[in-house]
Amino acid sequence: MSDSRDFELPKPTEKLSHKFILDSLNQERKEEAAAALEKPAKKCGTQAELPIDIEQEPHESIPMDELQLEDGKKYFRIGEVSELIGVEPYVLRYWESEFSVIRPTKASSGHRVYSRRDVEALHIIRHLLHVEKYSIKGAKKRFSDRKKEVKESHHISKQHLKALSSEIKELIQLIKAY
Repeated sequence: MSDSRDFELPKPTEKLSHKFILDSLNQERKEEAAAALEKPAKKCGTQAELPIDIEQEPHESIPMDELQLEDGKKYFRIGEVSELIGVEPYVLRYWESEFSVIRPTKASSGHRVYSRRDVEALHIIRHLLHVEKYSIKGAKKRFSDRKKEVKESHHISKQHLKALSSEIKELIQLIKAY
């Protein structure tokens, strides 16, 4: 394999000079930058590291793994949630302070107890942070955008249901008239 560096290696009897070290570091940075440009860009929350691929939509997401919760179980301790989500308990406590959606209650013994809703929210947060590579700030924004989308879809479905109910009432009145 040929070495395409544009600097001269020091002789075995010479000491490594700061110039040689700086030259080698600069060459490594150039090679890393070239390699990064060849790889597909990763999505991040704040778009600070690499540019996002132009062909991707801004809210296109990677499919999320399915969360396996025990049927009938309503509350989970922090150790159980830690195993389910795949992060350490201190990470869960940190996310609890960052995301207002997560509100575990304290048991009489003083332990945190997470509801199913909290565990599902933590699963989504983990996906946004670890899989889709959002920053905390980006994940918060994406999480709030998801909540808005859900509210809008509920609003639309409510309007649709009201329209359907009024049509059904009209049909019932037509049938009674005959």
